[in-house]
Amino acid sequence: MLISLPTPKCVVFYNGTQEMPEEKMLRLSDAFENGGVRADVELTVRLLNINHGHNGLLMEKCKVLREYAQFVDVTRMYARERVDVGEALAEAVDDCIEQGILEVFLRENRAEVLGMLLEEFDVKKYERTLRSEGREKGREEGIREGVELGRKQGIEQGVRCMVEALQEAGQTKDFVVEKISEKFVLPEEEAKQKLLRYWK
Repeated sequence: MLISLPTPKCVVFYNGTQEMPEEKMLRLSDAFENGGVRADVELTVRLLNINHGHNGLLMEKCKVLREYAQFVDVTRMYARERVDVGEALAEAVDDCIEQGILEVFLRENRAEVLGMLLEEFDVKKYERTLRSEGREKGREEGIREGVELGRKQGIEQGVRCMVEALQEAGQTKDFVVEKISEKFVLPEEEAKQKLLRYWK
């Protein structure tokens, strides 16, 4: 008997630094090793560019997303213009608070946000990872693995900050597990393990 399921929609919000169109369809099969063989599975994901100045209609409808895009834009500008990245990011956060960009969130979570930004902007650490992996497995494979490692570390850092912030805000463990699972697209069991790792 066929069971009726809700129609899934997969969306990726892109805010990287490479040039990217407003919208693009990504297909899982593009990553398959042997493109000549027809796969039994396919996944199509809609990529939306959420960098500042892109997808205006979406940004009009979602204030938080618009302010996040502005926040990313401001932090990148400060990081480019200043020698001391830590100082630059602190100034960027202060500037955003003054301009009313994610003001409440940044006021309440300033230290955690700065910690995550410093991790992301630690260019030397990133380059060391790429060089080390590049020597072992070749430049291309090294870059792929370095980026994946950075993504995993970013998720781990994000989960840790979320657990700490929600715990400080007095949220229950069940609520935090639900939010981890939702925001980081993780199975509930894995979300529970991460909660136990960072709940103090």
